[in-house]
Amino acid sequence: MKKTLAFILSALLVVSMFAVFATAESTNILAGKTYTLSGCGVKDAYHANLTDGAAATDLNGDNAANWFGFYCNGEDATVINAPNKVGYATFDLGGSYTIDKIRTNLICNTSWGISAPEAVKAYVSNDGEAWTEAGAFEFTLVDGENAWTEITGNWTAKYLKVEYTLTGSWAFTNEIEAYGVEAAADSSDDAASSDDAASSDDAASSDDAASSDDAASSDDAASSDDAASSDDAAS
Repeated sequence: MKKTLAFILSALLVVSMFAVFATAESTNILAGKTYTLSGCGVKDAYHANLTDGAAATDLNGDNAANWFGFYCNGEDATVINAPNKVGYATFDLGGSYTIDKIRTNLICNTSWGISAPEAVKAYVSNDGEAWTEAGAFEFTLVDGENAWTEITGNWTAKYLKVEYTLTGSWAFTNEIEAYGVEAAADSSDDAASSDDAASSDDAASSDDAASSDDAASSDDAASSDDAASSDDAAS
């Protein structure tokens, strides 16, 4: 009976987990999140919020503040946020997430001295120290126009970093998004509980078997004693 109950509980747990996965919808898990920037952080007036959902579509004298600029020119580290021409934004997701898409909005405007990045890559991590490359973005930017670029896959992480390699002095972006769902809790504990329950059932069965054997032995002994008494009576 106990084995049956443990099996039913395990089955219900699995069904409920599948139900959660079936109803979970991938959303932008970076929306509104804060982040850490490379180098000196924000450079000049090009300080757009990278997670506010307000993606710019052009670049001119009136909306330069709608873009975030990664900069590397000169030797003064206090005004460089892309040391060695590499700038990045790092996100603490606040938990473990399964991510299926990462995207960023870029622009190239050579009249403003804004070149297309040489490369853009994303990295994932579970501790914020050891990083694994999730992928390199592919993009073609038309001068003066913005473009979204994205990578898709299946990554589980607690931290995310998007890295921009500059070709010139500047690279501009103004939005980073990552889509996913909260990762499922580790099921090993549940499995251990099921194993413990099964072990308890086995132990109980063994005890029952032992009790039955003891009872049988007692009955055999009693039968022997009765037989002996009958023989004595016949004598």
